[in-house]
Amino acid sequence: VMLGAGPTYNGSWHACRKILRVEGLSGLYRGYGATLASFGPFSALYFLFYEQFKIQSMRLSETGSERDLATAYAFLNGAGAGALAGLITNGLDM
Repeated sequence: VMLGAGPTYNGSWHACRKILRVEGLSGLYRGYGATLASFGPFSALYFLFYEQFKIQSMRLSETGSERDLATAYAFLNGAGAGALAGLITNGLDM
């Protein structure tokens, strides 16, 4: 038993066709604003932290360019930037 049962779809294409027919093109983008409201700040913080971590990694490893940076540094920079950005923007995903 489903409470407040909404439309039933038989797959992605069926859902797209039915939404376009019933709600028009704007129906496909309903809720997109909420996605942008959480993804935008996360992305901005991610790139900010990643660039800062990269600069610090280049200083620590005494390399003059990003190309000379070890893969482990790139991995840790990305993981750290993602974790920190996610920690800060976690409330926006609710």
